[in-house]
Amino acid sequence: MAHPQGVRTVVVNPGIQAWSQVMTTLTMPGLPQKLADRYQSWRQQRSALQQDWRTVRWLAVDLETNGLDCGPEGILSIAWVPMQGGVIGMGEARYHVIRTDVPLNQSVVHHHLTTGDIAEGADLRSVMAELAAAMTDAVLVAHHAGLDWRLLKAAGPYTGVAADPLAVVDTLQLERRRNAQRYQHDQMGATPFDAYTLAACRQRHDLPTRTAHHALEDAVACAELFLAQAWKLAGSGSLTASQLVRQGRPA
Repeated sequence: MAHPQGVRTVVVNPGIQAWSQVMTTLTMPGLPQKLADRYQSWRQQRSALQQDWRTVRWLAVDLETNGLDCGPEGILSIAWVPMQGGVIGMGEARYHVIRTDVPLNQSVVHHHLTTGDIAEGADLRSVMAELAAAMTDAVLVAHHAGLDWRLLKAAGPYTGVAADPLAVVDTLQLERRRNAQRYQHDQMGATPFDAYTLAACRQRHDLPTRTAHHALEDAVACAELFLAQAWKLAGSGSLTASQLVRQGRPA
């Protein structure tokens, strides 16, 4: 069976350029619009991340939950704070306690909340809508981002509101890369179990102590850590957002 010219190009010239050519020239009837939209979104994302890291918008996010293995129904509070130009936009920071009907454990006290706070909290769907808007054209930043991002992705179908950041960066992974050689030398390859807590990472960058396990405090603490990491990685040279994303990809 004969193949359209665009498909033959993939075989002859593999890679990103060929994929771009396929999507530009392929005229097969019934090409799914969803596929074309995803490709266009990918191109815009790739273009945005090639810019200097200070040009891109970053959003530090923290979720506090009713235990570590809960689903989106166990989210107790959410906070976020934007960054751009190498500075934190505290005027745009947001903090919400979430109303939930799930049985609460000691996490409530741990996260500086009361049952009354939870009962009077906001609806998760409305908070997700506000967060999704704040996350538009921004890179999500979190400490141990895999946990927060897993819950945010699960909250999409749960609430009907999906978060769609440009990319996700984990400050824990940025710090792990920075200190990999140090621990191989000092600990014979064994990493101390508390070496990459948010507090421990901040201490290595001479950042002040902040109250832990409060969503807004942790979001700001994460933002400060991220900026310290980015400035040190950039040094006196240039650093693109894409380079930061690659180095801070969640495990």
